Amino acid sequence: MEEKQIETPENSFNKTLDGTMATKMGIENEKGPAPLSKDNNNQVPYKKINNNIANSIIKLNPSFIKEKFSKNLKIILMTVCSILIIAILFIFIFIVLSSKNNNNNDKIGKNKIVGLYFGSSTSGYYILENKEKNRTDSFPSELILDEDSERGLHYGNKAHSYPKNGLAKQKKLYFSNFKRYIEPNNNIEKIKSDFPNNHEVKLETVIYQYLSLMKENNLNNLGDENDIKWILTVPGFWDDKGKQLMKNVSNKIGMKDSEIILEQEASSLAILYDDNIDSKHLKKNKVYIVVDAGFTSVDICVNKIIDRKKKIIKQLMQPLSFRYGSNIINDKIIKVIESVCDKKMEEMRDSNFDEWQIMLNDIELKKKEIDNSTSGEISILTPFNNDKWNWVGMKNNWEGKYKDQKISYNRTNINIPSSIIKSFINENIDNIIKEIEAIIDKMSIIKEKIELIIITGGFSNSKMFQNEINEHFKKAHFISFDKNPLETVMKGAAIYGLRPNQILYRVSPVTIGIGIYIYFEDNVGKCEKQLRDDEENMRCHKFITLIKKGQEMKSDDIISTKVIPWEKKNINISFYSTFNDNLSIDDCYKLEEMKLNLSESKEYLKNREIEVSLSFSNLVSASISEKSTSNKISSLFYYPS
Repeated sequence: MEEKQIETPENSFNKTLDGTMATKMGIENEKGPAPLSKDNNNQVPYKKINNNIANSIIKLNPSFIKEKFSKNLKIILMTVCSILIIAILFIFIFIVLSSKNNNNNDKIGKNKIVGLYFGSSTSGYYILENKEKNRTDSFPSELILDEDSERGLHYGNKAHSYPKNGLAKQKKLYFSNFKRYIEPNNNIEKIKSDFPNNHEVKLETVIYQYLSLMKENNLNNLGDENDIKWILTVPGFWDDKGKQLMKNVSNKIGMKDSEIILEQEASSLAILYDDNIDSKHLKKNKVYIVVDAGFTSVDICVNKIIDRKKKIIKQLMQPLSFRYGSNIINDKIIKVIESVCDKKMEEMRDSNFDEWQIMLNDIELKKKEIDNSTSGEISILTPFNNDKWNWVGMKNNWEGKYKDQKISYNRTNINIPSSIIKSFINENIDNIIKEIEAIIDKMSIIKEKIELIIITGGFSNSKMFQNEINEHFKKAHFISFDKNPLETVMKGAAIYGLRPNQILYRVSPVTIGIGIYIYFEDNVGKCEKQLRDDEENMRCHKFITLIKKGQEMKSDDIISTKVIPWEKKNINISFYSTFNDNLSIDDCYKLEEMKLNLSESKEYLKNREIEVSLSFSNLVSASISEKSTSNKISSLFYYPS
């Protein structure tokens, strides 16, 4: 007899469990789930209780947990991967946009930038290529010309080492340090060759031949000339005539659209990229001074860092130049040597020029090695045949300030007391220190503290100069001596070519304005100059100041004024400058004269207005435009020095 199973809550639970598990496992239970039992006494139904318990047990089942965890893990991993991919994509887009922005900031339309330095004793170049690659080289500023054709034969090291004593027979001319002839208000057109010294050549020809050979031998493999930007450095004391001479020469040798920057400005930019200077001294709002102590002058620039990351600076005062170059020391030493010889040094030089050069090189070397502890005699190499010359020493010819000092000589050397040469060096150093102190005082008045002093230029290698600078300024300032001053100025020029607006603010060294003629009755104040027009009406000359000496100017700022011309066909406007605060007819310098043809249309004659504008960077850009028409002319000129 078949046993009948009685339906109990336990049996119902088991059936429900079996059915639920089968469903979970994907297997159909033959008997199916137990029927729902209803409770009439407000108790929880059996099935609800059974399902809750079953679910709890299922969650504890290892296979179920593993399956559930595996699914959740996949979801988590997919989510994390998606987030990472999106993050990487955003980073990539940011880098691309930043790179594009930087490229736009540095975009100059040229593939290569050449910073060219034309120096008194040494010249060279710095090539910046693709904003990463660079190369540089330098050469003595020496040249050998063919006497008849005045064509350059040798330059640089080859000209320096070329035997000079036989040049006259070879009909060749030797030139060195020819940059020294470019002086303010200097009208010298021709210069004499160093050896033999009886032949004159145009100064522009000598510079042209030297730079032509430099370019031909080093810079002609840069590719398309249209892809090269040329930046020329010039001393701060040069006037516009000297700057224009360099522009003319550079254009003739194929350096198209070359630009000019002052040597101390170029050094100021390069300093911002110098890893040898602690970055804490080059932070935002820090003020630093660059002292470029060169062979012919000492050029100074004071700058404030506006943006350290972008390396943007502003000038706090106009660049200054002083004639305390180290060549002054050399000249004094040569005079000492000449004073103990009864023959002129020119005669010794002309008959033994190779030996003369050896002596000059030794003077330069000994001058740098002297320091405060140096005592005794300084032995200068004079490889002339000294027995041939009458060195009288202290006997008759040595008089003046150092007459009690003993000077001796032998066959190859003249021995000068170190106290004499040190006094020459100290005199130069004292003058430089006074100028630096004066600048520091001026900055303190406007509450700007100079924290960093950069000493660059050829004379910065002098041990005495370094000692004295440290002694005077080290307590209150951090001092940095440039280890490679020549490369610094050339590199700075190339950097300027890449980012010309890094010098965001400049200070005008002069007052600049225009001179025009106006109706006599419209003039206010003194009429310094009068003129009658074609209709016999009296006109009065008037100056209109556009910018004052010492005024701060933002790069590419435009300053303009409007005038009403009385001329009918054209108007002549002259631009003037003065080192005084105001322009006057007796003390001003004409920078440029510009002539604009005017419209003769009757509709424009009634209310005609002319706008005169200036914008500033390393040059002054001037423009004159007729407001009612498209007539306009523009010009570029240099700041007077």
